[in-house]
Amino acid sequence: MTSSKLRWYSQPSLARGAVEARKIFSDSDFATLKSKVKSLIEAKVGKEIPNLCDYHCLVDDKTHQTLFGSKLSRVFSERDARDIVKLDSIQGFLEDLGDYKLTDVKLPTGRFEGRPEVYFRVVRPSKSSDVGQLHADVWFDKLLNIDYEGKRAFKTWTLLWGDSSNPGLQFFQFDEDLLGKYVVVVDSQGNKAFNSLINTRPAVNLNMNEGDSFLFDHLTLHQGISHRSVTRVSVEIDFCPKGYR
Repeated sequence: MTSSKLRWYSQPSLARGAVEARKIFSDSDFATLKSKVKSLIEAKVGKEIPNLCDYHCLVDDKTHQTLFGSKLSRVFSERDARDIVKLDSIQGFLEDLGDYKLTDVKLPTGRFEGRPEVYFRVVRPSKSSDVGQLHADVWFDKLLNIDYEGKRAFKTWTLLWGDSSNPGLQFFQFDEDLLGKYVVVVDSQGNKAFNSLINTRPAVNLNMNEGDSFLFDHLTLHQGISHRSVTRVSVEIDFCPKGYR
């Protein structure tokens, strides 16, 4: 299925229940992506892991937190990220999108200009600390004073290893004005108020097969879900309009 057939998902489409995954990587490009991520993880761990679904059986908690506890530890180097950008699948995807490019790496402390935001996540079974907690990416844009002036920025989330019978992502329908009101909640009262509102919104879980991707814009409220018995490994790539960072 070509990338031009991949739907854009946002809060309104979630309200209609339109949640499904698509394939944007060819088989050969997906194999290249998996090989790249596997090599990066094995190089840091210092040993071969034949199947990354078994990662949690071979790497202890302290080692995992030290190696992969921060986003920066999981961001591709500029060279590795540009190798992924050169893949025919990504180039075709960008061609379909038109005036878009990969964003620069964004961290709470700032941005790495000119370094494409491509990073992986390793989520061990039933380890809530490994998943991305409930958020909308627009919160981090606002935190870093990034303003796309009404244009859409979005992310692709691709499952590399995991269990298709378990959901990997969860989405919530939420009003955009409330998303703006609760940007980057940090105080306990704010968290309590936000969570009480979330509990009134229906959740949509997304099951994916290895190789599936999901595209959603920065206004989408979402969180990761750990699998019950295997380690889940995914990769995320962020896109923004040309002329912005």
